[in-house]
Amino acid sequence: MQQTNQKEIDDFVYGLIDECDYKGLTAENREQVAEEIKELLIRKINEAVLEELPDSELAEIEKLLEKQTPEANLEIQNIINRNNIEVARIAAEVMVRFRMFYLKRS
Repeated sequence: MQQTNQKEIDDFVYGLIDECDYKGLTAENREQVAEEIKELLIRKINEAVLEELPDSELAEIEKLLEKQTPEANLEIQNIINRNNIEVARIAAEVMVRFRMFYLKRS
């Protein structure tokens, strides 16, 4: 569902991993950690976007998410756009909070 640029997410995640300066992290482990962080980050962004939608749209979104088709994804984007949800702003806010939380943990 998220509309954030994949390269932006990748850059953020790899920057976060580098900032944590994990010692002894192999390239393979780094990729695994990056994938796990990306999945969590995207889930958090999607949750924040859903929180911005009016309750009247949530049932329709749930039905569309179950379909997992390109058409359903397009309709989800249409609902987000129709409700003037600022996905870029939401993603940026989530990424800032995520970074602060993650760096505290490491």
